[in-house]
Amino acid sequence: MPSKTVMLISDLHCGHLVGLTPPSRHGTLAKSASESQKKLEAVRQELWRLFALEVKKRPTPDILIVNGDSLDGDGGRSGGTELLVLDLQDQAYMAAEIIKFTKAPKVYHTFGTPYHTGVTTDFERVTMHEVSKADHVEVAELKSHLYLDINGVLFDCKHKVGSSGIPHGRRTALEREKLWAGLWADAGVSKRPDVLIRSHVHYAGYCGGRDYLCMTTPALQGLGSKYGARQCSGLVDWGFTWFEVDETGGYSWEFVTPTEANKAQKVDILKA
Repeated sequence: MPSKTVMLISDLHCGHLVGLTPPSRHGTLAKSASESQKKLEAVRQELWRLFALEVKKRPTPDILIVNGDSLDGDGGRSGGTELLVLDLQDQAYMAAEIIKFTKAPKVYHTFGTPYHTGVTTDFERVTMHEVSKADHVEVAELKSHLYLDINGVLFDCKHKVGSSGIPHGRRTALEREKLWAGLWADAGVSKRPDVLIRSHVHYAGYCGGRDYLCMTTPALQGLGSKYGARQCSGLVDWGFTWFEVDETGGYSWEFVTPTEANKAQKVDILKA
């Protein structure tokens, strides 16, 4: 089996004012836009530039995993005041554009948080339908819980995981997920994973042991949500995750979190 490269992205929140925004949506502000709105436009453009730069530095990934919350939703809790694009179907098209930009031939997407991606309609289905039509895409699958064997390494991917308000408690939720995965395996329902991946919390972290790795992934939504600004204390990590799995099942990985992203996001969305 040849070695495989795996790109893992999550929490794009397309449609949000600081969600990952493809070039087709840049430069759409009205002439009457405020200075804050113009600054947010600059943030969106810079985050896209950094994302595109990091993607182009690497070979085309053999596999792309989109681990949930690829769109932001209707913004009901904030009355839509944090949205760049209001229509959820349009947000789903934005996510598809980003996924296709990676040129990955095999794409796996997990369902995200219903508040963001649809309570009665799963708008990820719209995204993946668009992705499946691309000429370079061989596989386009949407899963609630993804189990993916890559050269003998079993990846266990699901979007949601618990969080913690203290830095040293953030690994507890991951270890709990690993324990449950082991119990499911003992019950014969699934296989025991080698790499367990969760997202949702917008920070990069990992833990593990001799024969397993657990991680939460960085997000591709920038700083600037009202919820984060008013109710959260923790740091946010912007970026994605990159794996290389060799033909024997050995693997290496990195969090791709460019420091320039932190400088780009120093805008107060609450003044927009």
